[in-house]
Amino acid sequence: MEEQKIVVAGVIHHEGKFLMLKRSNHENFFPNKWELPGGKVEFGEEPNHALTREIKEETGLEITAFFPIKCTHYMIEKPEKKRHTIQIIYLTNTTNPTNVQLSTEHSQFQWIAINELNQLDTFEDVPAILQEARKRLENLKE
Repeated sequence: MEEQKIVVAGVIHHEGKFLMLKRSNHENFFPNKWELPGGKVEFGEEPNHALTREIKEETGLEITAFFPIKCTHYMIEKPEKKRHTIQIIYLTNTTNPTNVQLSTEHSQFQWIAINELNQLDTFEDVPAILQEARKRLENLKE
């Protein structure tokens, strides 16, 4: 079986650090992997709405001033299924970064600097995504 889905992810920044979440060990795909908050865009849902909904569900945070910075895609292949996922990545911030409340999808969170990323078991494209986010943030300051 083949399927395709669209997901959104938020690069949430605060004081030079970025929010990373650790997937729970009971997740079917990539248990215990560190990732950016986000999730699936429901059928007919506007991606911006999906982003605010998913981040609220996963972290309890309200986000503000977000805009897309990158679009990626990846394949997941299992014996019974092939899935092509398209991911829209947004740069955003939050009004209350100290109030992270995780859902059951994640077991931990950390605010990390890019140079600390190698301490986490994360996806190979995350360093480039955070570098792009940092570059965009620097451009906004100018």
